Amino acid sequence: MATSARSHATEADLLRMPKDGRKYELVDGQIRVSPAGARHGLIIVKLTGRLQAFVERTRLGYVFDSSTGIRLPKGNVRSPDISFVARGRFKKGVVPRGFIRRIS
Repeated sequence: MATSARSHATEADLLRMPKDGRKYELVDGQIRVSPAGARHGLIIVKLTGRLQAFVERTRLGYVFDSSTGIRLPKGNVRSPDISFVARGRFKKGVVPRGFIRRIS
């Protein structure tokens, strides 16, 4: 009886995905694409603009868009539509170059 080995995708695999406008995430060892519709995109742009203006004015922290990967405890890397990280949460106050490690 033949068995097939199911490969586990890694963060490195996720970083190699094409820059084609799609939203790729690492979920339970698999690369997944998460498309959304036009109405969803319009709402996210409006919310992001308002949130960014408020956060910048009040100097509360950082706002990230959906292309930013968030590394979760079990190895998944998800890309929320909008993310906020409070000032002082990044090590030495420096925004990381790679994925953001989930901050509890």
